[in-house]
Amino acid sequence: MGRIKIYGIAKTHADFMLFRNGYKMIFSIRGPGQIGVRLNFIGSGFLPSPNQSAAASNETQNIIDEHIIEAIWGAFGEVLWTFKGQPLKIEYLVRHFLSIFVKESSK
Repeated sequence: MGRIKIYGIAKTHADFMLFRNGYKMIFSIRGPGQIGVRLNFIGSGFLPSPNQSAAASNETQNIIDEHIIEAIWGAFGEVLWTFKGQPLKIEYLVRHFLSIFVKESSK
C-alpha cells in the first residue's frame, strides 16, 4: 500500500489535498465560513492503455459528491461547524472522511 501524502494547493494554507494510489481528497475554501470536501479518482490517465480513447484517459471520477461544511456563530462568539444544518464534532468529521479515503484508496 502507498503512503498518504498531503499537498498544499491553490497557494493557500487553507486548501490542501490527500493523495494515495490515484485517489485524491480535496479540502478547499468555498466561501466565507464554507469548506468543500470531495474525493476523486484519477484513474489510469497517467498511462493510457493502447485501446483507451484520449477522452477517457483524461477523465477523473467523482467518488463522493462535494460536501460543504459551514461555520455559524454560536453563543458568546463561538464558531459551530455544521453539515446540512446539523452541528458536528470535528473529531467525527476527521474520522469519517479519513475512513472513506483510506477505504477507497486501498482498493
